[in-house]
This record gives sequence, C-alpha cells and structure tokens, in this order.
Amino acid sequence: MEKPVIYYDGDCSLCNHAIIIISKIDKKNVFRLLPFSHLLNKTNSKYPDSIILKLNDIYYSEGEAVLKIVNELEGVWWVLGFGLNLIPLFILDRLYRIVSTHRNKWINTR
Repeated sequence: MEKPVIYYDGDCSLCNHAIIIISKIDKKNVFRLLPFSHLLNKTNSKYPDSIILKLNDIYYSEGEAVLKIVNELEGVWWVLGFGLNLIPLFILDRLYRIVSTHRNKWINTR
C-alpha cells in the first residue's frame, strides 16, 4: 500500500510550519511530505488553496484533509482528532478557508 502523501504550499510560512510540526510528530514516517509542485506536475487539475492529502488514491482538501491527517497521527493527537470530528465538516472547511485567505497577513511570508 502506498504511503499517504501530504502536498503543501512550499511558499507559505504557515504551511511550512505545519509540515515541520507534522514531520516531528510522525515518528513512524507514515506520511510523504511534498510541495504542490510535485502534485501539479502530475495532474492538470486545479486544486483549492489548501493542503492536499492523497490517501488510498483519493484526494482530500481543506478541513477533511486536516481531519484525516490528525487521525493518522499517533500519540495524544487522537484527542485533537476526536475534538475535530465533533465539528461538522462544512464548519471546518469554512474555518480552513478563513485561515487560508488571511495566512499571509497573519504570518510572515517567505
């Protein structure tokens, strides 16, 4: 079975910080971490301004990607996953879009 792949915006400071945190938490090396350029070279599809998770040949984005990533992590992260699973997906997606839209204002860009 192919490892889940997290595609992220390599030009986004917030995204890079999130990837650093995930790589530190992911002690069993569950995920492959690749910038969007690897994804966009393989497809002609246009993806949202979002982290993308490829899991079992299915692509997830926004809140759903975050949920699935957290649920794959081990340790105490199940608590965050449990809490996030209580929030309806449309609300998580909306919160994700708010952060995504304002991330460059809130965090210094590279």
